[in-house]
This record gives sequence, C-alpha cells and structure tokens, in this order.
Amino acid sequence: MRSNACSEQDRLAALDRYDVLDTSAEEAFDRVTRLVRSIFGVSMSTVTLIDGHRQWFKSQQGMPNQETERGGRCVTRQSPIRGR
Repeated sequence: MRSNACSEQDRLAALDRYDVLDTSAEEAFDRVTRLVRSIFGVSMSTVTLIDGHRQWFKSQQGMPNQETERGGRCVTRQSPIRGR
C-alpha cells in the first residue's frame, strides 16, 4: 500500500500536467454544475480542483468565489454515492 504523502505528490503532479488551473470558464463544466443544482435542488454546485494551497473552482453556480483556501483535510470518495 502506498503512503498518503506519495499519493498526494502523485495527485498534485497529475493536476500540474493537466494544466487546467486558472483557465477560463468552459460551457461543458458549467452545464454540469447547472444540472447538479437542478437535479438535486441545491443552492450551489462546483467543479473543484484542489492544489497544494487552495480549492479552485473550474465552474461554480450559486457562489461568488473563484477559489478558497485549502483546509487542512480533504475528503475523497472512491465509490459512487448510493441513492436513498
């Protein structure tokens, strides 16, 4: 099993290779966040990329920020969310 530090380094390296941070809005991502708000009836929705020091929103609906400071803990989900 790999260490968390190693997988975090790999994740950050992959994010850097994608070269998507601080890019312009894209309609494909905006469609996703609009759809999420509509289907789930929530007030906000984001497509979020987390680098070493911040959460950057590739798309956001219902919130004014383009980014926020990265907290000390990141929650990830490796399996799909089951319906109720």
